[in-house]
Amino acid sequence: MKGGTHGSMPPEVQEELERGAPETRRKIEQVWHLLGRLEDDPPAVSTGDDAWVDLEQRLEAPAPAQRARDRAPHRHRARRSARGRRLGLTIAGGLALLLLGVWLWQQPAQVVAERGDQRIVTLPDGSTAHLNSESRLTYRRGFQAWPFISADRRVVMLEGEAFFDVVPGARPFVVETFNARVEVLGTEFDVRARRGPWEGETRVILASGRVRVSAQHDPEYAVMLTEAGQMARIGQTTAVPDASSLQQAQMNRLLIWRRNGFSVVDKPLPFILAKIERRFAVSIDIEEGLALTDSMTLFYPRGATAEKIINDICLLRQCRYRQTSSGFTMFPADL
Repeated sequence: MKGGTHGSMPPEVQEELERGAPETRRKIEQVWHLLGRLEDDPPAVSTGDDAWVDLEQRLEAPAPAQRARDRAPHRHRARRSARGRRLGLTIAGGLALLLLGVWLWQQPAQVVAERGDQRIVTLPDGSTAHLNSESRLTYRRGFQAWPFISADRRVVMLEGEAFFDVVPGARPFVVETFNARVEVLGTEFDVRARRGPWEGETRVILASGRVRVSAQHDPEYAVMLTEAGQMARIGQTTAVPDASSLQQAQMNRLLIWRRNGFSVVDKPLPFILAKIERRFAVSIDIEEGLALTDSMTLFYPRGATAEKIINDICLLRQCRYRQTSSGFTMFPADL
């Protein structure tokens, strides 16, 4: 076919053009002209071995446009993969922070008064605890059962001695020791709980309010302290608390440590020396031959030092002492 005239068209096509509208005839003629140009300039086709080589090269190396189209899905997949990795890292980091927060929350809060020191701590509910020397107080952060969920009780664990001033509240306040349990709703009281051959007991002194004292492993048997000066004791081998009443002067002596005083009432020498070591952060050694069983009562409302107390003990016991780099050594007077 040559050109783009009506003469070059098949007769049936020309007949249809004559019947059709002028606008339709014009469009068909334009298409026919374009087809004629394609016929006039046919593409060159290689023959023989050169054609096969050329075909193989084209098959192995796609055209640039085709390569761009082929690379596009890979770029999209790479971008999607990178976004997926970033999202995965973000989620993993968030989970790690959440787990770390839960782990930190599960670690109980602790307050420690070292030897020779005292500490006053405000608890999460506003209550206060005055810790004596070498004492430790442990409790759940915020008094919570779970993060942002309050526990039904305010529970603290005590090792040593502390005086509590508890803020009244709907939730009971509980002090647990190695062998006892003290429950209150709002009051002031002192708890001492130490292990050892000379003082293995929990002792509770009520200053005001009401407390219920029971053995840790047998809460059925309990005593109620309802008046200031009442005291309850639970030994290492007893299950039923022993309650008694103190005179005001006796209670003041037992609680004089809160005003930096020192007091013992009818206690053997090992008990007294252990208390001196805690109170003043010193070490006391005892040489053979010094009697340890007799009990003593000592009271220093103020100005007590380790050396003054040891000097007074030696005057009463007829013994001697010498100062060492870490504290004191006590020995019989005839050595």
